[in-house]
Amino acid sequence: MDRVRYSDEEILKQLMTGLIYPAVLGTVIYGTLDYVLGAARMLRDGLHGSASSLDVGMIVKLFSLAVTVAFYCCSYMYTLFTRHYRRKFFLYDIIFTLALYTTYVAIAPGRKPGISLGLISICFIVFFVLYLLWDMEERKNPDNVNIENQLYGNVIKWEAASIPAFCVTALLSFILRPWYVPAVSFLIVLMITTARFAKLTWAKRLYWYK
Repeated sequence: MDRVRYSDEEILKQLMTGLIYPAVLGTVIYGTLDYVLGAARMLRDGLHGSASSLDVGMIVKLFSLAVTVAFYCCSYMYTLFTRHYRRKFFLYDIIFTLALYTTYVAIAPGRKPGISLGLISICFIVFFVLYLLWDMEERKNPDNVNIENQLYGNVIKWEAASIPAFCVTALLSFILRPWYVPAVSFLIVLMITTARFAKLTWAKRLYWYK
């Protein structure tokens, strides 16, 4: 019976999608759910007049965490749907998981009133710069069909537009006060970006086993 031989790139992809990314993403999801339950308890206690209710800052944090988790779930699926996984992509994914956990810590649920919006925006800028390089490389695959290259063209346009958008949110974090005013602007940008990411990732699945 012949043994199935995997390339180094396939092993790295399995290591990333089967262990590293799920471990970090799962930790963040667990922490987010814990924060959601804590916020729900505060809301319940506030309605009964026994404790302070949710404020604007907590709501912004809650939505920022939820959308960040959705964004990185899309990132995980995008990696999973990548046919030609290169060694440099493994390095990119390591940086993505570090950026994910850094973003979670920067939001710091329950530990301080604000969020480190400048640091979070920088994490997303790094993410999009690396993903831009990733998809420019993907677009060079000789076995891509024309419609697949059109998809990568749309992805590249989305990434190129997202970089200046998060540069603006980083700039606003140093200008506007209180902290949740620029955070709302960041959240709007992140929600729009995540919705587009989900659509593009769902389209990429069509070429997973081509």
